[in-house]
Amino acid sequence: MDEATLALLKPDESLGQYLSRIKKDKIESGVPVLDRCTAFHRSDVVELSGVVGSGKTEFLYSVAVSCILPRVANGVDFGGRGQHVIFLDLDYKFDIFRVSNLLQHRIQSTLRASRPAGSTKLNVEIVEIVTQTFERLHVFRCENSFQFLATLKSLSIDFLPTLYSEGGSLGAILVDDISSYWDVQKELKEYRRSASRRHSSSKEGTSTLESIRKTLEELQTLCQVPIFVTRRVPSLRAVRENPSYELNALWTDFTTKSASLGILGKQPSIAAPCRPNVRRISWVKPELHTEVNFVIEKGGGVQSCS
Repeated sequence: MDEATLALLKPDESLGQYLSRIKKDKIESGVPVLDRCTAFHRSDVVELSGVVGSGKTEFLYSVAVSCILPRVANGVDFGGRGQHVIFLDLDYKFDIFRVSNLLQHRIQSTLRASRPAGSTKLNVEIVEIVTQTFERLHVFRCENSFQFLATLKSLSIDFLPTLYSEGGSLGAILVDDISSYWDVQKELKEYRRSASRRHSSSKEGTSTLESIRKTLEELQTLCQVPIFVTRRVPSLRAVRENPSYELNALWTDFTTKSASLGILGKQPSIAAPCRPNVRRISWVKPELHTEVNFVIEKGGGVQSCS
């Protein structure tokens, strides 16, 4: 074998160097409300928890739109990343019309700022770019935890190799909502039984939760992208009174960043008497002494507010 071939086969970096690099590489989510608080890395598993209506899924939609939007299209800079997104819908509530609305708003406002007033081809151009952009969004719906696990495995075996072979790149993995179909207490008991069986015999047993965590870790190592996960809690009061609503250490140790979302209520002003509900995001892992209030605009999505 000649020296040129040997040089080609020589690895660029060791596994340790690779893991260190993806932990240090800083990226942006594309959502200013998130990016102004903390830096994200390719190795991050970010959990957004809160009650129904606190804006968890809206954050996922905004991250998805920022990823799949093109950097440049038809000579116009849209500020996106032009990457593919995997959206795992675990509660069957994915709203394609909402995502389409966010996309159209971003594309329309950018095009209107760069095209002559009264352009007759503007609507045709918007539809064309929206259609092309949606090709980078891949939604998978899972009815139960076992189907979720099977989907994760199939992504590594089939979907991602095909995506990469076609020259595509992945920007993020989004999971909504991890608490949809699993009973925390049941999973915790199953995990303890599995641990007990492993201790008492040579047979290896794993809980569904343990398998999901392991498969997500493998998937992230393969993709080198952050994972954003939402988790629904009944209410802040319910969590305080019953800590079992919190997932056990097997999951919480897996997350690298965690934020709590809450609803503050309507705060009308003279300038905006019909202002939508104001919400708040607070980072609990790492614990940041920064709380950001935000609203969810009909067209603009998640927007910070004072």
